[in-house]
Amino acid sequence: MFDKKYSSKAQNAEVELAKHFSFVVDDDIFVGVNDNAYVLTSIPPQSFKGLNHYSDRMLRWGGNDYIYAGYLPVTPRYEGRLLNRLASIKILQIGGMYSLDPNVAQSWHLLEKNLLQMYNILIATCRTPISFSLDYIMPAPPSDCGYLRKHQLYKAALSAAHSSRHAFDLLMAALSFAIMLHNPERDDPNENPFWAKALGQHKVHAEYIQLVKESQIADFRPENKRIGTIVSWKCRWLKYLERMEVANVPFWIHFGDFRTNRDPYVNCNGGHHARRYPYTMATPRFSLKLNWKLNGNARF
Repeated sequence: MFDKKYSSKAQNAEVELAKHFSFVVDDDIFVGVNDNAYVLTSIPPQSFKGLNHYSDRMLRWGGNDYIYAGYLPVTPRYEGRLLNRLASIKILQIGGMYSLDPNVAQSWHLLEKNLLQMYNILIATCRTPISFSLDYIMPAPPSDCGYLRKHQLYKAALSAAHSSRHAFDLLMAALSFAIMLHNPERDDPNENPFWAKALGQHKVHAEYIQLVKESQIADFRPENKRIGTIVSWKCRWLKYLERMEVANVPFWIHFGDFRTNRDPYVNCNGGHHARRYPYTMATPRFSLKLNWKLNGNARF
């Protein structure tokens, strides 16, 4: 889902995308991208790696593993026929053991299978070939977190249900990422998007595809704020930053100490991708707003 104004612009040769700006924190220079980005006052210490299925919805460093974690929404919307089953968690005691309400657990399991199937289809049917680094981590099945199991303690069953719902959040973020790999902004807003056609061709039910379209998963408007991520200019997935930009996912590129790293592009394997977001060295600790335009026919 994109704003109609943006979708119509996508048909033209030139598309005006997000603003970006540079600033310095503790002598390290950053470039923030998208209107949802902001000037950082401190540097988050932890990456998404090691979080497993837990998410405190804080901005973190993005590595080569969870490159889709920045698509996590700031405020999940468990609504509509597709996602409202995640809205409440009810733990029952059955035969001396505690577990998620069996009806809810069954509904969650059906959602899990369908989301994983759609993610795998979309990754395999991208318009252009894609490649991830060897340490890329695919979204894990939420059932790995235990919402289908019985537990001796109420607290353990409740914790498993919450962890499982966090895993659903990551899975949905990965599905948002997979949709963006199909360049939905280039589709005619009056026609079925390419990613939806790909799902339909692989026997995903048309009604289920429509539910995804109407959900937060496919909502890439600026109003649907996503957490975003901090990216090192040394990362191996810089070529996917443009997808985050179009999806209105805020991100920050870290270029290192500006006193000793005046031109990081020289030694950066993804330099031609990072160079899309130049920084200014003129006034440290000062935010400079810049306008940037992308030619719609460009390839990176």
